[in-house]
Amino acid sequence: MEKNLSDYLKNLNENNQKSYQEIKDLLLNLNEDILETFSYGMPTFKYKNKVVIHIGFFKNHIGIFGLPKIENAEIIDCKQGKGSLQIPAINAQIIKILKKICREKIKAINKN
Repeated sequence: MEKNLSDYLKNLNENNQKSYQEIKDLLLNLNEDILETFSYGMPTFKYKNKVVIHIGFFKNHIGIFGLPKIENAEIIDCKQGKGSLQIPAINAQIIKILKKICREKIKAINKN
């Protein structure tokens, strides 16, 4: 297991590096104060020291962790667990869902 973000990202294949960059760009466009960190052995994005999402790249899917319950009607081609999604790849629908979820998490953090 990699011990830092740099090593983790170096070991991703080209498709996963592209997916990571898409997610990173989405988050940084939502709020410039979001920080890219490394926690629980995976890339983590935090806002005001609170987790927005964790992202794990696996052989056959991408795992998004730290999520609230998501309406099943929004999810196509994804496995949903408690606070997580398993997605085969990043696509426009996933970006739209992540944007909505992360925007709501940032609002919730700002309320506290």
